[in-house]
Amino acid sequence: VGSSSVRHMRSTNGPRSVQHIAATLRLWVDISLSILSHLGVAAIKSMAKSEEAMLEEIGKMQGPGGFDYVIICCSDLSAENFWQERLTQTIREVTGTSSTVICVHEDWNGGAGNGLGTLYAVVKACSKGEKLGVDLAKSLHEGKAVAIYHTA
Repeated sequence: VGSSSVRHMRSTNGPRSVQHIAATLRLWVDISLSILSHLGVAAIKSMAKSEEAMLEEIGKMQGPGGFDYVIICCSDLSAENFWQERLTQTIREVTGTSSTVICVHEDWNGGAGNGLGTLYAVVKACSKGEKLGVDLAKSLHEGKAVAIYHTA
């Protein structure tokens, strides 16, 4: 995965990929149920509840909720400033929701890389969020939906 890849905590790839995930999960459940059938009815009921829970989560991904926060990690300060202003003005029009946009830039000497760079972007977004009157760390702890786009 290249450094321009998109990372986020909920799938936004559209219905086709979600349908594929659901079909894969159903296949996995069917195979598991046949293997576990010798364990009895209780195990089968438990697996069916797990499938229901997974499908419910997939339904939430497709729902109209959107993200509470959108974090963009840019390559430099000028890109951060540009995207902060542009996306703050257009987020509702583009996504249909009033997400809070927090743009940051990667200023790690030599670049932090994909994983560490994304974590660093979250830390920077938490600091910037405080300046915007947002407690991002608390929101994450409370289960708010956050998308992270690391383009640096």
